Amino acid sequence: MDQNPPEQALVILAQYIKDFSFENPGAPQIYQALSQNGPEIKFDIDIVPAALDQRVFEIVLALRVSATIGENTAFLVELDYAGIVRIGATVPEDAMESLLFSETPRHLYPFARSILAKVTGDAAFPPLFVNPIDFESFYRANKIGALAAVLGKSQEAGGTPVAETPGAETPGAETPGAETPGAETPGAAAAPEAS
Repeated sequence: MDQNPPEQALVILAQYIKDFSFENPGAPQIYQALSQNGPEIKFDIDIVPAALDQRVFEIVLALRVSATIGENTAFLVELDYAGIVRIGATVPEDAMESLLFSETPRHLYPFARSILAKVTGDAAFPPLFVNPIDFESFYRANKIGALAAVLGKSQEAGGTPVAETPGAETPGAETPGAETPGAETPGAAAAPEAS
């Protein structure tokens, strides 16, 4: 009888803040304006993958938030929250992309969301609670075919081949971000409204 547990399809090896910036350029005057009007929030997100090793990837959630009151900037936040994940050897190659662009962000996003709420609250603004995101829909709308480009770049750079992926020349796969009308960050897709 086999005593080994079944291999997991996705294992998160680490998660961390890769890059972070908070700017409060209008302080202290912006707080008086804040008491009279609520800020207008723009929230953009992108998913940026990098192949690290055989079936090991870094997935970065690139979050960009800007808040304005009238013509004045209340705050700007840029957060790159990353995770290193391993895809199980039994996972078929055609299922890897969905795990990386849908499942991994679904696990990482609550931590990034918490950081945004805490930092905005610590800066004397109302804590920013951004809405949940349907990463499966985001993946289908913006990222199908993106893994082929990542795998191709890894091989071109002399990296370890991660997997032989048919269709590495998928049209549009060269662009790591997704372009959506109204998105502020170049290459990033707009996400649901923040509250």
